[in-house]
Amino acid sequence: MVLVLSLPVGCGGMQPAEMETVDDAFWRAQSRAREPEVIKRRGGTLLRSELLAYLDQGPAFLLQNVGVEPAMQGGELIGFKVQSFFPRDKRFAVVDIVAGDIVTAVNGVRIVQPDDLFAVWTALREAPRLQVDVIRGTSLGTLTWEIVDDVAAVERDAGAGDGGVE
Repeated sequence: MVLVLSLPVGCGGMQPAEMETVDDAFWRAQSRAREPEVIKRRGGTLLRSELLAYLDQGPAFLLQNVGVEPAMQGGELIGFKVQSFFPRDKRFAVVDIVAGDIVTAVNGVRIVQPDDLFAVWTALREAPRLQVDVIRGTSLGTLTWEIVDDVAAVERDAGAGDGGVE
């Protein structure tokens, strides 16, 4: 068997093909293409205990996991343009906030000063809902999560996706 495999090369026949460099970016794109599509949600139900676990980490936690830059129009701050949204936490993949979205307000409060972020962060501890106003392209949308203390309410809502920001 070894003789047969080495025969063409040893007898001056076929030469082994030269190896070509494979573009790693192509293969990374192929593996991403095979990942299941994540259905984005504009809202739903959020357990207060889960929200409090995030809030207890402080506003710096949000700033470490959400990349933003100021979004200006006519020299005025209109919101913050999202560059990344919890890229290392798959649980947030279902949230319909994507790079390029401009967050204009949270629970009706425009965040233009660091104190505004802290005020919203503090108020969320007892808020009945989390609402995020977002500009995507030329459309304004609102993402809304009801904050509940009851696990059963979250389980009832788990299958009720309602599409993306329009």
